[in-house]
Amino acid sequence: MIDIDLLDRQLEEALTEEVRLLRGSSSAWTTSGTAQPGGTAWAGAPTGPAHPAADQAPWVLDDTAWAADRAAPASVAPASSPQASPPSPPSAPGHTASHRTAADRTAPGGTAPPRPSGDGRRPAPASPGRDRAGGRRDQRPSTPSPAPGTASGSPRDRLRLAAAVLAGAGDDTEPQITELARRIPAVLATGDMAEVDRLLAAHAALARDEGRAADRADAAAWATMRALMAGRPVTLAAPWSGGAEAERAWAQRFWAAIEYGTASEREELLDHCRERAYRHGDQAWRAWLALLLARLGRLDEAGRELAGTLGAHGLRLDAVAALAEVAFLTGARDQAAALGHSLSATAAQLVVVGPGWACAGAVERARAHVAVARGRAAEADRHFAQAVEVHRRTGALPLLARTLDEWAAALEGRDEARARNCREEAATVRAGQPS
Repeated sequence: MIDIDLLDRQLEEALTEEVRLLRGSSSAWTTSGTAQPGGTAWAGAPTGPAHPAADQAPWVLDDTAWAADRAAPASVAPASSPQASPPSPPSAPGHTASHRTAADRTAPGGTAPPRPSGDGRRPAPASPGRDRAGGRRDQRPSTPSPAPGTASGSPRDRLRLAAAVLAGAGDDTEPQITELARRIPAVLATGDMAEVDRLLAAHAALARDEGRAADRADAAAWATMRALMAGRPVTLAAPWSGGAEAERAWAQRFWAAIEYGTASEREELLDHCRERAYRHGDQAWRAWLALLLARLGRLDEAGRELAGTLGAHGLRLDAVAALAEVAFLTGARDQAAALGHSLSATAAQLVVVGPGWACAGAVERARAHVAVARGRAAEADRHFAQAVEVHRRTGALPLLARTLDEWAAALEGRDEARARNCREEAATVRAGQPS
């Protein structure tokens, strides 16, 4: 027996969600369809670049905003009166929000437009005939949400809603898999790998059996992260023209090249790092560029990137850790002091890149880098010892071997016997890694 009332309620919920997505609820979007720095693509974002230009680069996906968007629906401000205010009139073709007058920004009847969202930006209205991603859309008016238990608009609307229901709208699986996706990077940062693996297995099972394509992509990305962390062979996804998947693929390619790549493979990443750092103003990628240059032995260039990145506001932990290694390799004592202050503020055990795309090692390793750069040998030894323990416990074999080599370099001239022991253990760890 089909429950008509239940179906109609599900149809109503599906339409409400579709309208929310079409209106572009994320404040990171503007009329051009590009994400602002530090923004995050909304759930209904196109899977490719907003514009078909060949030079369109992938947009930035901030890990904190990503986790917040995955964990909770967009908030809706309460109405100021029982009578809803009429919407603001659409702007003329080619007329962006920045060119509107004060009169244009006031809705009919003298009501003010909605207040900006939490980040201070309000999505600008789209031009007639175009959606917020810059593409064409139907010019018919939006269908209002139906009351529960009633028919909803035209047959085409009902077919569209029915398709959404059949695709899984209202399915209990989505809250479960969203909660798992929220918890995985948070638990990874604590270094509890047994719990991480339990969550990954549960997420992968749901994604395989009942999840969406995006959920299966997340599961594949986390499996890649675990393989990279353990030093197991892995096939990386090829980066494509745009979207969160491209950002993830580029990030994993970068960290794989940093740990396992040859000099030529690292050289190939320089152009992409520079494009993201300079053309798109992505400070995390500029920090990664500095690290890549330092690993290639181009220490003067790496030092300039380090100095230029330190003034950026709100650097992520993975960027700070990358810059700490640059300070260690270049001997940048003054910059190391500022980085040490940033590292002292985190309680994380592991440096997590994005929502779990990669693990950049123990936070204690970054603190050891800062201590070496500042000439604090005893403090560096203490941090290196703790980083070695974290890497052993979490099974991060490539990072364990690298940390032991770095500690040996820091011990040279002070304790040659311990330096030799560190190098021997690093060689043993590398010999035992899967090939």
